[in-house]
Amino acid sequence: DWSSDVCSSDLDTFAIRYNRAHSSAVEFKTEIDSEYTAHEQRACMQTNERNSWTLEFEKSPVTFESMRSFFIAQKGKFRAFNYQWLKTNIAGKPAGGNDLWYIVRFDTDKLDFKIDQLGYKTFTVPIVQVMSGE
Repeated sequence: DWSSDVCSSDLDTFAIRYNRAHSSAVEFKTEIDSEYTAHEQRACMQTNERNSWTLEFEKSPVTFESMRSFFIAQKGKFRAFNYQWLKTNIAGKPAGGNDLWYIVRFDTDKLDFKIDQLGYKTFTVPIVQVMSGE
């Protein structure tokens, strides 16, 4: 398991409150080889699961600028950072997380958003757990 109760001190920490982790996924990688034999051969390409999330924001211009600056500092999906999957959202309601820390990176190089009234913005950001060796 690549999660922990403590974040890595040598990485930036994602500290911007989001509305919710819109979706979450667990992924494994399996290689299937049936080209050279009549029997299908399967190999597990990773021992541990890989988690991913889509974080949803509806934030003020100030919070968006924090997110924009953090995204730029990470250079999109180039640099990993610490992320805590929160049990509760901004309003203190259950959000489905486990409060554990994960080493993740953005799963996009483009921060795309919609500008609403009064400069408020809505956007989602996909993040993915960094596996050993990435």
